Amino acid sequence: MQRCVFNYVRVRSGIHVCTTSSFIAELWGCRDGLRLTLSLGIHQLVLEMDSLLAVQMIQGRKMTDGFASVLFSDIFSMLNSFDSCVVQHTLQEGNFAADFMPWLGQRLSHGTIFYQTPPSGIEFILQGDIVGTMFCRS
Repeated sequence: MQRCVFNYVRVRSGIHVCTTSSFIAELWGCRDGLRLTLSLGIHQLVLEMDSLLAVQMIQGRKMTDGFASVLFSDIFSMLNSFDSCVVQHTLQEGNFAADFMPWLGQRLSHGTIFYQTPPSGIEFILQGDIVGTMFCRS
């Protein structure tokens, strides 16, 4: 089994486009990640998310009203494209690498950026995630 990790940041020209919940942001990241994974021809996937509600809704194929329903529809459609896909919950405390990317995105000017190698500053966090180091949240 190969371990493949891609990180990305989405910024809209430094303009405040909308305010959303962390739940919607998690779904948006999931959708973008699935699109990237499919475009790379990956057929087997373990999808980890630190939103227990999002994981439960995706696993149960449950929909909501409003904008989230569009995201769920896209996610469900893409999940059907994989030969094998496991969606599982990961604790937020064990997911510092994912938390680093929005922090980085706030400092960029615009666009969606995909990193083939870890961006500067995340190496220590990734190494900690790999060996299971727990970091205190402030």
